[in-house]
Amino acid sequence: LKGVVGRHLFVDLALFNIRTRDELIPFEIPNSGGRRYFRNAGETLRRGAELGLTAALGMFDLGGTLTRLAYTYEDYRVGTTRLDGKEVPGVSPVTSSLFATARHRVGFATVEMQQASRTAADDANANYAPGWVLWNARVGLPTRNRWGVSPVIGIDNLFDRPYAANIVTN
Repeated sequence: LKGVVGRHLFVDLALFNIRTRDELIPFEIPNSGGRRYFRNAGETLRRGAELGLTAALGMFDLGGTLTRLAYTYEDYRVGTTRLDGKEVPGVSPVTSSLFATARHRVGFATVEMQQASRTAADDANANYAPGWVLWNARVGLPTRNRWGVSPVIGIDNLFDRPYAANIVTN
């Protein structure tokens, strides 16, 4: 669902529900030199919602997104252990971002916050990567050339926080 509320508020909403059979799940065998193997989960369920709002207020743009995901094993057994109802690892259940951009004829400046909740790192949900919050900043000059190129400089992870951007599961 996409729409405009009033003249300045833009809304994006996405909802989904996906059921998958025989999904391939990666895993490693200890002392195998880091080699990845795969097995099938009988069934997984992925449900989610994402809401994005952006407001254009004169020289300022403000916005944010909120995503909620529920990825679970519905039918999954490893040996004699049933993992039904466990979170599919490697996917943060809650993420969000906020931004503020100021525009002027001499250029723009943006401050952005990104957040992710703690994330399961294995099928049994015994290990988790911690959640994190990052701040980013960018400044740039306006586009004043025929190529549409605008010089921008930015700093990601402004406060140098440790975080897990990619989780190798199992």
